[in-house]
Amino acid sequence: MHTPTKESPSAFMRAVPDGTQDGIDLTNGAELPNKLSLMFGRWLDQPQFDGDGAPMDLTGLDDDEDLGALRQLHELSLTRYRDITRVLAQVRDDPDPSLNKDARLKLAAKVIQPKLDEIGETAARELARTEAAIEAEMDAVAAEVRRAPPDELAVHPDVRAHFKALDERERGKQLDQAIATGDRVTLQALTAGPAYLGGLTAAQHERARYALARLVSPDRVRRVEALRAGQKVARGAVHRLQKQAAKFIDFNRARELLAHDARRQAQLSEG
Repeated sequence: MHTPTKESPSAFMRAVPDGTQDGIDLTNGAELPNKLSLMFGRWLDQPQFDGDGAPMDLTGLDDDEDLGALRQLHELSLTRYRDITRVLAQVRDDPDPSLNKDARLKLAAKVIQPKLDEIGETAARELARTEAAIEAEMDAVAAEVRRAPPDELAVHPDVRAHFKALDERERGKQLDQAIATGDRVTLQALTAGPAYLGGLTAAQHERARYALARLVSPDRVRRVEALRAGQKVARGAVHRLQKQAAKFIDFNRARELLAHDARRQAQLSEG
């Protein structure tokens, strides 16, 4: 990260974008793609930096509008980051001798702030929309996991009593077996009531619920997983954009300067 000197054309910036730290070097305009990927994340179908690093299988979700909106939001964050660094370079390189550092700061902030406001509004809208989609899918999954014929419902208490009577090790072993074999009746019985009825821990109960959901409604669960992962990537990218912009520009100072200019203009108009 370069520290601008007081009298340099870069003095209006808190810090000058540096390739090593910021993914884009304002000195020569060079981009470091790997650094930008680390900063803004990769989309779900690309190798990831966390977990096991594997990309997510998005088969069947290519035309999902909600997931597509999150991808666009992720891409827009990086596009706006490039826009912001170009604005900084343009303001720095403006040859107007009347532009001191405060004037350059105001000029940069007036262009950059609306870009941040716009993407912030877009993010709030799209994240809320996808959250509603997730809730709708989860409601549908919940209805499906509860659906069972009467003869199966009749044995649920017996299944829970059987599990509760087992010792801890055997209970865990039989739960693992039910999950591995896709034993829907057992999983429905264990998840139809509170965890303690089957002698399960909260973690085991949640495992059983998740396994049952994937068993009876795999497509909906895959979509929910993709939307949640997409939200995380998109939200993180927008947050990183805002953080980087604040690293380069003191928006509070710019607002104070612009407010002072507005008050002075008002006084001149009154006079």
